[in-house]
Amino acid sequence: MNAAVLWVRGEQSAVDHVLNQLGLTPQTSWKKGDVKRRDAFHTMSGFGIDIADAKTPREMCDSVRAMLSRCKALSIPLRGADFAAELSLGVSVGTQDQFVAAVEFTAEDLSLMGELGVRLSVVAYPSSDDNE
Repeated sequence: MNAAVLWVRGEQSAVDHVLNQLGLTPQTSWKKGDVKRRDAFHTMSGFGIDIADAKTPREMCDSVRAMLSRCKALSIPLRGADFAAELSLGVSVGTQDQFVAAVEFTAEDLSLMGELGVRLSVVAYPSSDDNE
């Protein structure tokens, strides 16, 4: 697994505006006050869009770069006074196909993330080839 998800959270009008600018369909969305797990409530509105579900970390990073470039070209900020975005990357490690994984971004990639205002989160999930 090499997955990238863009999470946007904030005031409903701002979240709707960003989603409209992106022109993509979210895989999940919620409104402030909606019930989430353990009888808790969402404190703000938001959505999640799958950016990549790639075979390799490199392919995942390429998809992220393409999305960031699209946001820059369309002048879509990923942070504002009433919303914020997080780019969440997940990689699996420990299998024969991907025992270790490297997520590599250039200085230019990181600068663009900063310019757009997106927060970056990277997580490794242990996996195994066992079917047990």
